[in-house]
Amino acid sequence: MFIIGTSIFFSFTNASISQSDDQLSNMMSSLKFSSSSLVTQGYPEDWNSTTLKKIGLTDGNNRIDAQKVSRFNNLDPEKVKYSFNSAYKYEVCFKDSNDDIIEINGIKCIGESPENSTHQVTVQRLVIYNDSIVKMEVSFWQ
Repeated sequence: MFIIGTSIFFSFTNASISQSDDQLSNMMSSLKFSSSSLVTQGYPEDWNSTTLKKIGLTDGNNRIDAQKVSRFNNLDPEKVKYSFNSAYKYEVCFKDSNDDIIEINGIKCIGESPENSTHQVTVQRLVIYNDSIVKMEVSFWQ
């Protein structure tokens, strides 16, 4: 069984001086929890839009399950926020070693693009897709 360690890279962008440390801390805590969930199988293991308790996108060994990515993409954004236990807007993308976005089942990114965000935090987790290590980039913003 091949398991890779999960690497986390944090990036804070557009954090204004007026934003309190508590707000940033809460956003980062929520993001860590949600991105940790995404590298699991989820709950139940074979979740769908009806049975979903926790979103997970892997087989439990850090290997992306393309069908779960498709199911995640088809979820109502409010259901995703509920599963994440978060009110923040989100985007999840997968990138190759060159930082180019890759498609999984024709899906480039899931969620809303943070183009005009005022506060954003991002985490990158390493996962396996098609026997290659890829970055799963998860962003939350207001």
